[in-house]
Parts: sequence; structure tokens; C-alpha cells
Amino acid sequence: MSPDEGFYDKQAALEAAKLKEKVEALSEEEKKQTYEKGLELMDLQSKPQDTSCLPALKVSDIEPRIIFTELETSRTAEGVPVQYCAQPTNGVLYFRAVSSLNTLPEELRPYVPLFCSVITKMGCGALSYREQAQEIDLKTGGLSVSPHITVDDSHLDVYEQGVVFSSLCLDRNLPDMMRLWTEIFNVYCIFWKITVPFYSECSFS
Repeated sequence: MSPDEGFYDKQAALEAAKLKEKVEALSEEEKKQTYEKGLELMDLQSKPQDTSCLPALKVSDIEPRIIFTELETSRTAEGVPVQYCAQPTNGVLYFRAVSSLNTLPEELRPYVPLFCSVITKMGCGALSYREQAQEIDLKTGGLSVSPHITVDDSHLDVYEQGVVFSSLCLDRNLPDMMRLWTEIFNVYCIFWKITVPFYSECSFS
């Protein structure tokens, strides 16, 4: 395979032939109208553009004070702290829960990544793993479980291990999403269960 050295010349000849064909098909009146429109376009393009119609941000448009987000904190019947934060998320609700691993035996901690990778993929309740995957895709934007490590702000050599459970869904699908999490936590298909408290937070519109 080799390039055609006369490609651009052939392309220019084809375009010239097509243009000639189009011009010959026009009547004298159509040619006159086309010429006048060309002059109007050239005159319009030569004028300075009106930039006042473009979106602009001024210093006066910025709030001089920081608007603080209202955070509502409550506790469940079991004493688990829950935070609710209203945000303009266009009808999407975000859920995030953190489970501490402080009470987990040391010999089981190497299996935490394995636990995180399979806990939402083995089925739950009356659902097989296939049905569970279909229900998750149908009702949520995905269920995510991952290891979590946080450092003490006051003592840099102190840290806490945990597991983060997060998901998102439309507001109307919140009961279905929480039902899936409930079945994963309580009617799971796995040999290991975490029995430490959860700290959860939700963002909703």
C-alpha cells in the first residue's frame, strides 16, 4: 500500500467539478440571491462582535460570605449516628456508611479486601447473584464496598481501619436501595459477618 501523490489534486478537481455543476443548475435570479447573501455574510463577519451577550462572572456576583451547608444529625434506635445533608443533586440520593474494624480479630483483617470485593456479588435474601446484579443495576447507580483507613488529626501515628459502604439512586428508588443493603447485611450469602456499629450519612436533593 502506497499513498497517491495526486490525491489532493484529484480532490480539488472533484470539488471544482461539483461546484461548477451546482452553479450551472442555478437560474440568474438564484445566482443574484446567492451573491447578495454572500455580501451580507461578509459585511456581518467584518463587524465587531457584541460580547455583551456572552456569559460573564463579576466579583459582585460572588457571595462575600461562605454559605454554610446545614447538616442534620440524628441517631437510630440502636444509637448509630446518622447525618443528613440536603444538596442540589437533581433528584439523586447518595448514601455512605462507615463500619469500624476495631473489634475485628487481627487474623481476619487480611481478608477484608476479599470481603469487600464479593459482599455485593454473592446474592442476598431470596435473590441469586444474577438477580441481585440485575436489581442493583435497575434500582441504583451501583453498590460499592471498599476498605477505609483514616488518620487521627491530633496523632499522626494513630489510625483507624474500617469498611466504607456507598451507593446512589434516584429519590424514588431509596426504599429499594436500602432494602438491598438490608438484605446484604442481614440475609447475606457469605460465611463472615461484621457486627460493629455503622456511621452513615446521606445527601439528597
